[in-house]
Amino acid sequence: MRVALLQINPVAGDLKGNASRIISGVRSAQTQGVDLVVTPELALMGYLPRDLLMSDGFVQRSCQMLSCLAVELKDAPAVLVGAVLVAAFGAIDVYRSRRAPAPVV
Repeated sequence: MRVALLQINPVAGDLKGNASRIISGVRSAQTQGVDLVVTPELALMGYLPRDLLMSDGFVQRSCQMLSCLAVELKDAPAVLVGAVLVAAFGAIDVYRSRRAPAPVV
């Protein structure tokens, strides 16, 4: 199994920009024949999204953007986006971290 680890710099709250970074990285990895692409933690939402999680609709917009990513990358290798797995066949599975770091910023 060939695994690609994306090194991107997600921006907190920039769902479209972060999705674009993920898509670009996945497409690049795809040309290398990988089977799985792994993104950084909170790659779609950006790190650390603290206050954004409380704002109206941010989580829902994140889920919608994740669905858009799944459609855009349906022909790509499986992608681990933060804590959500989007497989090539469209299945989505969620992993819930038990110990997420929460540094004071």
